[in-house]
Amino acid sequence: MYSLLVLLLFHCIYAVECLTSSVKIKQCICDEIMPCKEGYLESVIPCADKCRVSEDYALTLSADYPSLRDCFLSYQESIKETIECTLNHLQDACTEIPGTFVEKRYSGTLKTAILSEIHSLASNAGVEGELKSILVVGKRFMHCLRMCIDNKTGHCIQKAKCGLKLPSDTSLVALAKNCALQSGINTVALQKICQCAVSAGIFMTTGA
Repeated sequence: MYSLLVLLLFHCIYAVECLTSSVKIKQCICDEIMPCKEGYLESVIPCADKCRVSEDYALTLSADYPSLRDCFLSYQESIKETIECTLNHLQDACTEIPGTFVEKRYSGTLKTAILSEIHSLASNAGVEGELKSILVVGKRFMHCLRMCIDNKTGHCIQKAKCGLKLPSDTSLVALAKNCALQSGINTVALQKICQCAVSAGIFMTTGA
């Protein structure tokens, strides 16, 4: 159930580039890339635990980590529903037919669109200050997480050397937002997540 969105997140935000260009690359064949999903899913929690304190990135997550993890896991079902909803609208992202091509995309504008929407939601929820603390930690934490997951999965997505057929950045963000709202991840939920994370003592210290 996580398959395509998990691939999308790593493919577009972390692993492969995601802004439309004039360069054409082969479209990912569903049967070839779907085996990557299990490796990603199985690696997330172990890698999150490893990156909690990572000497490689001089990162210390100075918080009650079990409580912090519980903050997000408490919305696991809503996240699953959001993913399922999003997948239902992205049926053509990969293909069953070899030989089709899509425009290569780069990550810059998608990241900007996602962050803009997150800040807008946080502002409306009155938790923009809390969100800043989370994002400071999150940027380096997610980099560590990506590197760990890539290593554990043998760089599965990168080796596929293919692209997904996706809507525009703004359409993709709007789709995910609407699915999240339908799944119960609304203003109240965002407030609870941010307040829970801050209550867990989230802040970052860096080594020399």
